[in-house]
Amino acid sequence: MSANATIESARTDHAAAVAAIHARYERLSRQLLLETEHQRHALVAGTSVTV
Repeated sequence: MSANATIESARTDHAAAVAAIHARYERLSRQLLLETEHQRHALVAGTSVTV
């Protein structure tokens, strides 16, 4: 494998890894927002929330 092919392969692998991390971050961020919203609604309704 040539040096250019090795570099291109590394760039492709890195881009895929960054995309996977970004997707995981987005999922966790949405989940946290939903949980926060549920807790807020529970507090407004006068119930206790345990995590």
